[in-house]
Amino acid sequence: MGDSGAVPSRVLLRSLLLAATVALLAPSAASAQTSRPGPVGQDPFVPFHRYRGDFPDPSVLRVGQRFFAYATTTAGLDLPVMVSRNAKRWTATGPGHQLATGGGADALTLPTWAWRRKDQPDRGMTWAPSVAHWNGRYVAAYTVRISGHHTMCISTAVSASPRGPFVDRTTAPLVCPRRRGAIDPMLYREHKRNYLLYKTEDLRIGRPTRIWIQRLTRSGRTLADRPPVRLLAASRPWERDTVEGPAMIRFHGHHYLFYSAGGWANPHYAIGYATCDSVTGPCRRMQVPAERPTNPPKEPPFLSSGDGLVAPGGPSPFVDLLGRLRLAYHAWDQGAAHYPKSIRCRTSVNGCGQRRLHVARLGVHKDGSLVVRALG
Repeated sequence: MGDSGAVPSRVLLRSLLLAATVALLAPSAASAQTSRPGPVGQDPFVPFHRYRGDFPDPSVLRVGQRFFAYATTTAGLDLPVMVSRNAKRWTATGPGHQLATGGGADALTLPTWAWRRKDQPDRGMTWAPSVAHWNGRYVAAYTVRISGHHTMCISTAVSASPRGPFVDRTTAPLVCPRRRGAIDPMLYREHKRNYLLYKTEDLRIGRPTRIWIQRLTRSGRTLADRPPVRLLAASRPWERDTVEGPAMIRFHGHHYLFYSAGGWANPHYAIGYATCDSVTGPCRRMQVPAERPTNPPKEPPFLSSGDGLVAPGGPSPFVDLLGRLRLAYHAWDQGAAHYPKSIRCRTSVNGCGQRRLHVARLGVHKDGSLVVRALG
């Protein structure tokens, strides 16, 4: 007879498999110094190593022959940065001087008024950054929580390099509507004029959310003396009272405004787009051909769940080295469309839920409407 205190073989086998998997996926001792904790089951974000893990709300900036990508807080970093030469293979990076000395890879230094974590006093919680190269320096716009309450507001930081460090020495947020707050900033420039696009958190006052654009001064760090202009308001059934993550680009003579809609953790979350007469509008949603036409016609999202991806969002349009229109975005993998509570997900068939970076190639029809040529 077996020992009554023995562990059943199937339980022992499962425990050994979990331990082996965790050890395989965990960063090495050499890299642990430059990686930080993130969502449960997240791939380690290690400088100089390829990264395909959690990278929500991506923003892509082309600098010469390279592409830099920035994201919402991940791996415990307020501004994670990746670099690529082809917009396909991405490598984790960060401020060069920090990496050279074995320090962290965070590319953002928060202002004194920003909320900080109790366990990491030098870290906060930032969302949806956007980086532009204006007047010889790099400007990062980002969302951060104000110290003392939960309102999310928009601020800016500057750097001499696209890798950072970006330093924010402001004494107050750039945009912070009372009672609502604002998130998802996007920096845009046209005809030597600087602009800021963003979303107001109108659901907090019982209204559908809206997307705005506001003129900035030459430095790109202060608002011009002009009121914001509304570009879009949530009004379609599939948008579910929420439009967010605005991103504008001018391509082949057309102004395109991309946005996300719905709830970010919902499988119905998707990406839409509108065309605008000018940088300040007016903007009109484009009719996206549906698989099954209806009468009256509906306006389905431009990019929705499918092909193994769930809840695409955080659109960021850019032009590649061949002059083609690209769209960076995040999406969950099918079967893992949520952040897990346990590392047991590492041994599951679908793996752990992470909002990974993808890049699609878009095409333009003669009428200016867009089509997805290839998913990335």
